[in-house]
Amino acid sequence: MKIKAVFNLDNSEIVGWEFKCPGCKHLHVFWTKPFDTQQIWDYNHNPKSPTFSPSLLNTCDNPQSKEVIKRCHLFVNNGQIQFLNDCTHELAGQTVEMETISVNFYQQ
Repeated sequence: MKIKAVFNLDNSEIVGWEFKCPGCKHLHVFWTKPFDTQQIWDYNHNPKSPTFSPSLLNTCDNPQSKEVIKRCHLFVNNGQIQFLNDCTHELAGQTVEMETISVNFYQQ
């Protein structure tokens, strides 16, 4: 699988999908149902070749200065991750195949 379901707090409903980002080396989430105050993305319901829209932007800010330390901005189309040029990692401007995600990703 290229994505893994994210469930609400009582595990009764899928509220999003997570995937392994090869640029950041950790998981990112697309929220597909209202959960907390997250933005909602459209999803093609194809876990083997997922497409989400709009783009996803993840940032890591310095808590004192609020300056952006890391930035990952991407589109996912048909199982391909298109990293935009404003990413701060080495895959900026590149398109790569989504990686398979392990159920035990956090234990690796």
